[in-house]
Amino acid sequence: VEEQIIPLLSETYRDILPSECSKLYTIGLSESGISDKLDLIKLPEQYELGYRSYLPFIEVKIFGPAADMERRLKLLQIVYGHLKDNVVSVDEPMIDNVAALLIEGGTTLSLAEQASGGFLTSWLHESEPMAKQLKQSWVMNTEMDKNLVEQDPLAASLALAAATRENGKATFGLSCGKLKDNVFAVALS
Repeated sequence: VEEQIIPLLSETYRDILPSECSKLYTIGLSESGISDKLDLIKLPEQYELGYRSYLPFIEVKIFGPAADMERRLKLLQIVYGHLKDNVVSVDEPMIDNVAALLIEGGTTLSLAEQASGGFLTSWLHESEPMAKQLKQSWVMNTEMDKNLVEQDPLAASLALAAATRENGKATFGLSCGKLKDNVFAVALS
């Protein structure tokens, strides 16, 4: 591709300028919800918006000429302004962003999962830098200590997060409790 196809395309289509893509990773909105917020933005010529479902995120992409970085960054700021409460990362997946923040702060994380059944641990291990900041993780079944389960779900999750942090000798402890009626508590200590 690099030795034959791209040079041939570049030679054949000299009028086409290379483009770049900036990405916002959002959570909590659907593609149509994002579109509703961004439809009023008038994009300059040669610019377009795109969306991609990247569960659990929706990526908002801004495509534009590679040589026009200043304008693309201004558009990125405008789009960010419309979505800011739902943006979890810019130009890198959230897990990599969180890993960079943990590394920068010299901090670590331990997890205790019940409702997610190990999904979160598996997901965090997809990023090598994040996996290095993960001290320990526990996946608990639904039959764990009845006294903990019968407590207020949020209080139980908070206690579990604190115990996870302490037992894992980590800076932060994150827990998700038992799934009940399609709801579960999440706590960070």
